[in-house]
Amino acid sequence: MTMIRQSLGALLFAIGVLLMAGCGSSSYQMVETKAVQPAAPLGLTATAAGLELSVTGIIVYDSLGTWKQHAYWDEYVVRLINHRAEPLTVELIELGDVLDRRVPSGTDPWALEKTGTKHEKSLQRLLAPADAAGSARQRAQQRVSVAEGAAGLAFISILYVPAMAPVGAALIYGAPLVFLAYSPFYLANKLVIDPKNRGLVLTEFNRRRLPLPVSIPPGATVTGSVFFPLTPGPERISAHARSGQEEMRVSLDLSGLEGLHFTYVPDKEALKAAKPYRGVIFDRYHPIPERKVPPTDKS
Repeated sequence: MTMIRQSLGALLFAIGVLLMAGCGSSSYQMVETKAVQPAAPLGLTATAAGLELSVTGIIVYDSLGTWKQHAYWDEYVVRLINHRAEPLTVELIELGDVLDRRVPSGTDPWALEKTGTKHEKSLQRLLAPADAAGSARQRAQQRVSVAEGAAGLAFISILYVPAMAPVGAALIYGAPLVFLAYSPFYLANKLVIDPKNRGLVLTEFNRRRLPLPVSIPPGATVTGSVFFPLTPGPERISAHARSGQEEMRVSLDLSGLEGLHFTYVPDKEALKAAKPYRGVIFDRYHPIPERKVPPTDKS
């Protein structure tokens, strides 16, 4: 009787593990409204050719202001002021990062996340000091591995632990029951919950996003968010504009963000010169060293 209870308990546990996924994919889930906090404030401003660009806040992966779970993008809250006597149009806003890449802002959250994930993986291949975003992804993968391991446990228990054979048999021969129990939830996730959550994310994304190009009358101000894929080590943000036939560009140094998405600020030249780690036993690769701080003048 005890063995039967154990078997049924193991089967119910397997069903429970699968049903926990019945709330939709975490990739499309919003943060609860009451848990959203104000974005980390910034007060960076630059002006050129009569166009003023300010970054008043920034929201990065699982930080202050985060409104979507595990978003692989960076949200910069910007303010643009036209100090000219004629209207102008801001056509493009882009980031310049530690690798001297020019990263344009995006309009599709899912494309941003895809590119942000690539940025993170490229850092890992360079043995660069990736930060919490990478750690969070690893933890998520570990949770998936635990769920997948539960199924493998059934087969292993039969082969190596005779006393656990009834438990393993319950898991294996109960597979049709598990499948039937989970199928409605799987279909609900894919056909109802995930599309609904994607729609909520897209609505909020577009509500926040500053649409480009944007025309600014003389003396007027526009504000909004520009979204970039998760971009480590941003060094500057630039706005490209036009007034009639005249083109202009204002560039703002992002002082203090050199270590964004790194556990420490890496040496820029070493990072640019690094080759992707291939894992071949005879290749010798070393982690990117920390940026050297010039000695202070004590005189």
